Amino acid sequence: MPPSKIFRCFPLCGCLMLLLFPSCRRDVALERALALAGENRQELEHVLWHYKDDSLKLAAARFLIENMPYHFYEEEFYALPGDGRHRPQLTDFSTEEAGKAHLDSLARAGRMVERRRYKDIHTLDSAFLVRNIDLAFEAWMKPWARRVPFAVFCRYILPYRTSREYPSGLRKEMMDRFTPLLDSAGVSTPLEACSLLNARLETLMKYKKNSPLSILR
Repeated sequence: MPPSKIFRCFPLCGCLMLLLFPSCRRDVALERALALAGENRQELEHVLWHYKDDSLKLAAARFLIENMPYHFYEEEFYALPGDGRHRPQLTDFSTEEAGKAHLDSLARAGRMVERRRYKDIHTLDSAFLVRNIDLAFEAWMKPWARRVPFAVFCRYILPYRTSREYPSGLRKEMMDRFTPLLDSAGVSTPLEACSLLNARLETLMKYKKNSPLSILR
């Protein structure tokens, strides 16, 4: 090939490299996450296979899996003889003083709070992730969220938890309870939706000062 033609190819090759580089980085991040999953890899691959014909949900699944190595949930409990576990709940006690007395009795008996950490990449199964993704997209299609960009959706609507709490079906419960409220009110923006939900939650939830029981969330 003449030198002039070779030099004319360089800009085209450069553009192709720029286009392919982000894709390669995403593939590396996904493969790294799958490798870290160990025995749970099959569950995560099943999620990807489940959405193989839906490019947008597949991208959302990849986003979750690629970021999963950084996330975990913690369990806190009092260790009991014989590998037993005791986890007091606020609802077990009629007053805060009763809760404190119970914790004091555990301390006098030499019981200590232990914490166990469970990585999402090792514990979350395909059924949980598929259900969460489908519900997140259902919320995204609502009039008040429809104009939210995909990148923002992935960061703020798609995630299955807010901190280190146990992964649960709370999203489904909250949607069943409060989506009809948003639908009937005709809200059209995320801000309107948040304002309406905050106003309703203020009538349903009461907060108390921190107590020793808060060590067991």
